[in-house]
Amino acid sequence: MMAKAKKAKKSTKAKAPESAPKASEAPEAVVQDSTPPEPTQPSKEVLQVAQGRSITSLRGILGPGEPVKPADFSGGAKTLADLKAKGLVV
Repeated sequence: MMAKAKKAKKSTKAKAPESAPKASEAPEAVVQDSTPPEPTQPSKEVLQVAQGRSITSLRGILGPGEPVKPADFSGGAKTLADLKAKGLVV
């Protein structure tokens, strides 16, 4: 008799809570609008080599007024930010 009582206790612990969703019930898909999100950064400004300066880049030597972008440097955006801080790029 004792064994049956223990079995009953084990079977009650094994039951899943009734509030849990069933595996066959898939959540509904969330519909998003087709408009793109607003950029968090201001629009990309066009940077160029400062007057009276020249910069060596992956494209070669860039002279005054030539546009530059992060892809022109092996360090990418970090190098471009450093050049801007030094006044070589405006």
